[in-house]
Amino acid sequence: MITEFLNYISSVKGYSDNTVVAYGKDLHDFVQYVKDIDPKESWSTISQGMIQSYVVSLHERDLENTTIKRRVAAIRSLYDYFKTQGYISENPARFVQTPKKVKKLPNTISAGAIRDALESSRTPLKTKCMIALMIETGIRLQEMLDLETKDFQAANRSIRIMGKGSKERTVYYGEWSRKYLNQYVGYRKGRLFDDEQRDVRREVYETLSKFTQARQLSPHAIRHTFATTMLRNGADIKSIQALLGHESVKTTEIYAQVAGPQVATQYELFAPKL
Repeated sequence: MITEFLNYISSVKGYSDNTVVAYGKDLHDFVQYVKDIDPKESWSTISQGMIQSYVVSLHERDLENTTIKRRVAAIRSLYDYFKTQGYISENPARFVQTPKKVKKLPNTISAGAIRDALESSRTPLKTKCMIALMIETGIRLQEMLDLETKDFQAANRSIRIMGKGSKERTVYYGEWSRKYLNQYVGYRKGRLFDDEQRDVRREVYETLSKFTQARQLSPHAIRHTFATTMLRNGADIKSIQALLGHESVKTTEIYAQVAGPQVATQYELFAPKL
């Protein structure tokens, strides 16, 4: 279908040979990225979130902003063509953003490595509980260390988080956290963990390094894995921001538009499945 599109912009739209060649390379690069994430994806199932995560990956590769904008333009033009041909009804690249600058993000950790760590008899129960909470909720390390038993609502698997700037939010946890929380908490009251950040970072690294050769094995990398997985799975970006509890005025305004039940639904649909 890419060849069909390239022929169209060359013969009908009159694009220059250089632009046609560049668009072809751009689109094949995008196809390879999508295949690496999920070989089952097709042009009709690729979400805005998948395209946005591709843009993030381009920044991580330190590509020039002009190159990134051209690649997004190529994807957007391709989907415009698909729409005119009746292949799709909506263009998922229509609202994809191309920020001028993004901070270099940590690498993600494979679901297999995290699952192996959680299933291993070599991993201490408390460490399993911590890793499960971080990958299934996306909470910050200090937020996790501040948790008390009263913050948990087992009925709907939710946790009340007091984040940066004393901003309160609700996150949701899955089956792994439920399993290890039940084993770990017991009759415990008050704070769940009494560890220092440096100790948890070391424990997380030492645990995960037994199951993967990746270098980025920090709690922050787990948080990034949570967010990236939800984004790639198609979750609404507003719900991801709400779950992560980002602090900027811009994102705070976005949070206000997202109702609690909607966030819970988004979590159920798109949270990492190990």
